Formats: sequence, C-alpha cells, structure tokens
Amino acid sequence: MKSNSYSKVFLLVATVLGSILLFILWQVEVNDTSFIRNSVWKTMIAVIFFISFPALFSIKRWGKGTKPQSILDNLKLYAGLLLFLSFFGYMLLITLVKFLPGPVTIITAQYHHVTGGGKGCSGVQIFEPELLRSINVCRPSGNRFRNNTIKITKRSNILGIVVLSASTSLTVYPVSVFPLETQN
Repeated sequence: MKSNSYSKVFLLVATVLGSILLFILWQVEVNDTSFIRNSVWKTMIAVIFFISFPALFSIKRWGKGTKPQSILDNLKLYAGLLLFLSFFGYMLLITLVKFLPGPVTIITAQYHHVTGGGKGCSGVQIFEPELLRSINVCRPSGNRFRNNTIKITKRSNILGIVVLSASTSLTVYPVSVFPLETQN
C-alpha cells in the first residue's frame, strides 16, 4: 500500500458519513417542517422537464466514455438525469421555503392523529387553508391523544409555509386564522 492511502480512505469515509449526517439533519429540520404550494410544485416539474433536454445533449457531447447509441441507452440517460434534477431541485426548493422570510400567523385547527412510517413522521394531520390540502405536522407538543384541537404558529412566503411550532391544548379554540402581533 502507498503511504498516503490511509489518509485518502479516512477523508472518503469522513465525507460520506458527514454527507449522511447532513442529509438526516436536513430531513428532520427542513423537510418535516416545510410545505410547498401546489403551483410552485407544478412549476418546478415543468422547469425540470424544460432544462433536461438541453442538459441531455450537453452531457452526451461532454462525456469522455462511449456515447449512448441506442434509444434505450438515451432513455436511461434521460431518466437518470430527470431523477437527479428532481431530487436536487426538490431539496433546493424546500430549503428556500424554510429560509425565505414571510409573515408569521397563528392558526387553530381540528386534527386527527397519524402514525409514523416510511413516508412520514408521527404526529397530527390537519387541513391547511392556505395550501388547500392536508398536511402532517410532526411531533407537536402536548397530549395529541386527548384533544383534537391544535394551535400552530407558521410562517408563510411565496413558495409555501413553514410550521414553526405546534401544540395541542385542553382549551377549545374556535378554528380560525389570525396574524401574530409584533411588538415594536
């Protein structure tokens, strides 16, 4: 073995483990609390399809190996490119939703308990009036099995919403939406 091979292996292992840790932190802190508007989601899909054709031809021209010749090879390359662009486009978009500023509001809503699984976390499911769909709020504070009213503090922006905090309460709130008052 070469004398510097251990340092390269250590650097590779540290990079892979660090990337896995960053992905898990991103999943818990950003992806579980941010929700994209449907119109933004559809726009992202259209942009990915629009960008993928020129990218496909530039990859075919730029690559140094054997060029894909058959239709099946081109379809495989195009499908891989779509998956790659979709994954990183989603990560970028959901991260932008998390960190863009916007007005903070408090809503109260009726919920029902949902269990965690492969597609989501354990928490509650509510109907979000701004997004016009049901969302899962992960790990709200309070006893979510006793009552069915939850108070959610959220931040809205042009791309979607971010749930800042959620707590169940024994007090029954009327279901409403009201802005959070700021103190100067």
